[in-house]
Amino acid sequence: MQVGIMLSHLSYTSAEPALLFTLANKFGTSIIALYFFISGYGLMQSVRAGRGVGHLGKRLWGIFKPMLFITLMFGVYQIFYGSGYSAQWLSQLVWQGRTPLPNSWFVFVLMWLYISFWLAFRYLQRRRTPALIILLLLSVVGVIWCQVQGHERAWWATTLAFFSGSLYAEYESKIYRYAKRWWALALALLFVASLVVADIEYLLPLAYLVIPVVAIVLMNRLGYAAWIDREGGKSGEPKTSIGAQIDQGIRQLMAYLARISYELYLVHGVLIIVFRGDLIYICSDYTYALAVVVGSILVADLLHGLFHLKLRPRQA
Repeated sequence: MQVGIMLSHLSYTSAEPALLFTLANKFGTSIIALYFFISGYGLMQSVRAGRGVGHLGKRLWGIFKPMLFITLMFGVYQIFYGSGYSAQWLSQLVWQGRTPLPNSWFVFVLMWLYISFWLAFRYLQRRRTPALIILLLLSVVGVIWCQVQGHERAWWATTLAFFSGSLYAEYESKIYRYAKRWWALALALLFVASLVVADIEYLLPLAYLVIPVVAIVLMNRLGYAAWIDREGGKSGEPKTSIGAQIDQGIRQLMAYLARISYELYLVHGVLIIVFRGDLIYICSDYTYALAVVVGSILVADLLHGLFHLKLRPRQA
């Protein structure tokens, strides 16, 4: 998912590799929706397991801290090598949720969804259906606010996927029982296609309410669940064949990218600008794309380690 998002954003500044960019653009928004879906799913599973909704301030700071650090670094770069300082940065941050950081809208939408989830489930953990209704209403409020503020479609089109993930986690067995049938998948795809063809902008969130569920069910039907199973098959099963080793390698790579996914999302937009800026300019499209992808992974890994560094207490 993370690489797909990077390629989607790279397509605006580079022409090659054209095929990868075309595919990434086709599925870029759906990938964001799937990210929101997984976030909602994970929080709901935590509630179902009795672990509660967690400490809101700690959760929000965990989201905001990396963005703040990377924004400050990018702001310094902009002052010396970019478009310079803008007096509107602070007012746009306070009133519109905009920062100089590319694609930072994602962070503010995610924070709003976390706040909505906390408000919905803080006192209704044992009455999860009413809490889900509240979560849906608060998510819709977020969609409307983004539209009123005049934010581009990316801000609000995928927002309801977070609710979709929470709903799926609560009723997973029931939803999957019906959704796995081919006729149900066909109807869901027809519903999504109808919304896309109708091209009614305000109905797009309904499409991304359904798309992640269809994607998850299809991945299970087509055997993709084996790729995302953390255990890698039955315990004690030998993994000596080349196929098993490749399978294990792919699992480890996916787990690694998932671990640094948030930092990767924040930093790749910066490198897209930096590697074709006044300080550094990479002419070759292929070299540029490779530098952004590899550089983003390396920087994201470094920042993830920095932000999750745990200092040992001094021994007396």
